[in-house]
Order: sequence, then structure tokens, then C-alpha cells
Amino acid sequence: MTIIKIEQHCPCCNKKIKISIVYTMSMFGINTELSCIGPCRNSPIINVCTFCNYVFIDCHQSIIKKKLLQGLVNSLWYSDLYNRHYKSQPFYLLFGLYKILGLSAGLQNEMLRYNYYGSNKIKDLELLCEQYEILLQSYDKLDGLYFFMQLMIGEYNRRTRQFEKAKDIFMKLKQTTKSDMDERELQLIHKRCDFQLKLLKQKNDKLEIYKF
Repeated sequence: MTIIKIEQHCPCCNKKIKISIVYTMSMFGINTELSCIGPCRNSPIINVCTFCNYVFIDCHQSIIKKKLLQGLVNSLWYSDLYNRHYKSQPFYLLFGLYKILGLSAGLQNEMLRYNYYGSNKIKDLELLCEQYEILLQSYDKLDGLYFFMQLMIGEYNRRTRQFEKAKDIFMKLKQTTKSDMDERELQLIHKRCDFQLKLLKQKNDKLEIYKF
């Protein structure tokens, strides 16, 4: 994996700063929490402006209204959020910021997923899955995001030894024969469900690497 630094203007205060970006990376596999294995990153690089303390992911800036952003970053609310979370939970900071900015539930949940990948704490996986369950109540597509959310909820249930709940989820996904994805993608979902069901038979509550 190669990370390089480039110069650009801060998306909030417009001062010139240096940010880090991933230039190249590769992966050798994936584990049951759907994070990559190998010289790769499971989350984007977080950058922070040294002038205004704006914490950001470069690829999301085009959808954020600058005037609204500047007001928030200059507020006591943001200062408190920054002081509490930047060093220990920067993605949780972004989750709070995205929520106030009114960005989509999908982007908010991405921040919680990256927060979990950074901490590897079950309580953070629980928080993520709670948000997935809320989103699924009104989600009407059988696309990649739908299956991703269901696989993660199933993983959480297995890792917390709620084996019957996990089994119900993986069996339901395995029995899904039509989706908004192509056939190969759906077959991959079915293989992941088969692997998870094997782990459930063994009462395995550990993080594992998918092996087919």
C-alpha cells in the first residue's frame, strides 16, 4: 500500500494544507466482518486542517454545503465534538457531523462502520448494526447494500453468541434467489452464508477469514 501527500485547499476555511491519500493498495482476502486482509485499508484516510481543525474525508466534500459547514466548524458544538473524539474516535466525530449536516443515512452508517473497523470493539459493531436495522425497516432494494447490512447484522449476532438469530438471517439470505445484483454477486453472498452457517454449527463466535 502506498500513501502520498498532496497540497490542496481546506474544504472549510480554504487555507492551503497538505493531505494524505491512498495511491495504491491490494488485498488478499476478506474476513467475516467484511474488512479486507493484506496491504490495504478498511477505511479512508482522515485528514484534519491545521488552521480550523476541520476533520474530513476528501471524497465526500463535493456534497457538503460550505456555508453550513463553516458555521458548524466554528461552533462550540464542533469544538466539543473535536476535543472528545478526534484522537480516539475520528470516524465517530464524522458520524456526528454528517448527522447534523443532514447527509444520507448510508454515509452516516459508513462512518460508524469505519469507527468499528478502527476499534474492533463489539459495542461499536452493535451501534452500527442498530443503525442498519433502522435503515432496513424502510429499505426496499435487494442490492449490495441490503446484503452487506444483513451479513454484518448476522455477524454481530454470531459474535455475541445469538446463534439462532444469526442462523435465521443467513438462512434467509441463502434462500434469496432474485436480487438487484448480478448472478455471480448473489452466488458469492450464498457462499458467505454457507461459511457462516458452518461456523454456527461449531458454535464459533470468533472473527474468521472467509474460505470457500
